Amino acid sequence: MADLDRDNQASGLTQITGRDEQFKADVILDTDGREKLLVKTDSVITSDLEIAVTAPNTTIGAGWATLTNRNTITRLTISGFVCRFNDPRVEVRLIIDGKEIFSINCSILDDIVDVDQAPFYGTYVYWNNARDVFTFAPNFPISAFTNITIEARKITGGDKTLVGYITQIGEEV
Repeated sequence: MADLDRDNQASGLTQITGRDEQFKADVILDTDGREKLLVKTDSVITSDLEIAVTAPNTTIGAGWATLTNRNTITRLTISGFVCRFNDPRVEVRLIIDGKEIFSINCSILDDIVDVDQAPFYGTYVYWNNARDVFTFAPNFPISAFTNITIEARKITGGDKTLVGYITQIGEEV
């Protein structure tokens, strides 16, 4: 098989744009030294974002305790949340529009992505063992069209405590 003869077989210039011809795709150099396609998107956090910090000292027993339950008739976006517990033996779950996105045992997550021990790469969820903190930090906001629910329950042992948490949820009005 012969190599491509750049003088005779090179591809022509191709331009990728939207219908309005306003935004063009481009090739850029990524942080790992590879070229990638860059396209402008509308994945932005807008002024509808609400960041709520609470310290409820909620008891977390064997049944699911609701930490957040937001309903909408328009659109919600979740750009992350952080929960601090008094013990890693808890399970955290996120449900969007009735679909379970994740249900994570924090004591197992502690063994996989404990940010005290090593940097975490390519995951939206991680655990900080020094602070007993679970974090969900997606790279972009996630849309919901009916409901966002965040819940927690204990895994083993006696009841646990949700010391406090931060949610980052926006709602279109």
